[in-house]
Amino acid sequence: MGSEISRRRFLRDIAEKGASLALVSQIMDIVRPFEQAEASSEVVDHKHIFVRKEAMHYVKLGRRAVRCELCPWSCTVGEGQKGLCKVRKNVAGTYYTLVYANPCAVHVDPVEKKPFFHFLPGTGAFSIATAGCNIECKFCQNWDISQVGPERLRNVYL
Repeated sequence: MGSEISRRRFLRDIAEKGASLALVSQIMDIVRPFEQAEASSEVVDHKHIFVRKEAMHYVKLGRRAVRCELCPWSCTVGEGQKGLCKVRKNVAGTYYTLVYANPCAVHVDPVEKKPFFHFLPGTGAFSIATAGCNIECKFCQNWDISQVGPERLRNVYL
C-alpha cells in the first residue's frame, strides 16, 4: 500500500516550494539586468549611478573632518577625501557611502564554490559584492574589485 500524506503536510510542502520559487524569481529579476548590461557595450554613466546615502558608524570632528569607525583603521578623513577602503567620502563634513544599492558583482554561483561542504549539492547560491576593502591581502581572489573605488567598476543599481 502507498504511503499516505496528511493534508497539513501537503499544504506545508506546497507553501515551502512556492516560497522557494518566488525567491528564485526575485533573485533572477535582480541578476538578469546585470547580465544584459555586462553583455552590452554601453558605458555606465558613473556620475549618476551613486545614491547619496549618509554612512553609518562615523564621528564628526572639527573643521569638516570625520573619523570613520567601521573598521579598526579608524580613518580620519578630510573634506572631499575618501577613507582607506575607497567606498566612503566626506562631503562638507558628512560621510557618505558610495556603494549603497550599487554592487559591482551579482551572480548565482554553484553552492560548491562556497564554504558549504555537502550542502544541497547541485544548487545555486546568490552572491553579491561591492567595491572596496579595508585590507590589502597579497593573494586576494577579488583584488580587481577590492582595491579600487566603485567609480572605476561597472556597477548595477539595485
